Amino acid sequence: MSAPQSTHSTGPLRVVSTVLGAVLALALAAPGTAAASTDIDHERVSGPSVHGHTATMTDLGTLPGGRGSSASAINALGQVTGSADTAGGDSHAFRWTASGGMRDLGTLPGGTNSSARAINARGQVAGNASTAGDTSQHAFRWTASGGIQDLGTLGGTISYGSAINERGQVTGYASTAGGDYHAFRWTASGGMQDLGTLGGTFSYPSAINAAGQVTGNAYTAGGDYHAFRWTASGGMQDLGTLGGTPGGTYSSASAINAGGQVTGNASTAGGDYHAFRWTASGGMQDLGTLGGTGSDGYAINERGQVTGHANTAGGDYHAFRWTP
Repeated sequence: MSAPQSTHSTGPLRVVSTVLGAVLALALAAPGTAAASTDIDHERVSGPSVHGHTATMTDLGTLPGGRGSSASAINALGQVTGSADTAGGDSHAFRWTASGGMRDLGTLPGGTNSSARAINARGQVAGNASTAGDTSQHAFRWTASGGIQDLGTLGGTISYGSAINERGQVTGYASTAGGDYHAFRWTASGGMQDLGTLGGTFSYPSAINAAGQVTGNAYTAGGDYHAFRWTASGGMQDLGTLGGTPGGTYSSASAINAGGQVTGNASTAGGDYHAFRWTASGGMQDLGTLGGTGSDGYAINERGQVTGHANTAGGDYHAFRWTP
């Protein structure tokens, strides 16, 4: 089985992408809104006034001699991680801080490339890097005290790190000895743990919370694609769908909050795809739409509020916030 790749859209095509792109937010002044200074000092560009403060876009630069850089995540301290070109044309993971600038996180021994995916509140970074001779990719965790650490595999040759929680636990997916790809959770004390599947051959994590609970997606024994929540005490739990057969055979999880509540989207009995919120006490709840046929939940906060996008009656996609 080859490494999974897919697109991000509502419905079955919304199988989580294995390559996370950089997100660039651009603030534009509305007509009649007074804009702040637009002087440029080659590092900062001042934009519109937001809540009485001047919004500023800062160029994080590149690694020495490189031409390009791309960010993938930011933590609560404003520290940024991503990937940047080196003078030799390779791509290396970086961590940027306001006090220290862009720092090259290096590579695994003998490899030439690395890519960062996530950063926690402690400034620890997770991602993947090429192994010796650039023959494979392994998940890594980087810390300021320990540098870049190879997290290994599940018996196969490939692994990718996709998220890291505040305790430094990493989730991602890795190949097994049999060539399948399974979600994993890595801890400093226990190493890489196979989270299993829902009876099929493949599982992929989307997020990990501070308690070490993981959510993601996996194939069932019947070949359907279902959202899951994994806990250390209960293992991998199938979160189900929003309807029976023939329509309700699909669900996909995007995010999990500190309380273990999950959001994503799932198929209904009628064959549409709606955002859901799943809780341990109430199961999977249909969040509805904005008058159209489809919706998708992307993020959930500690209060159980969900945001995402949904179809309107006119067929447009609008952002929504759902509150219990």
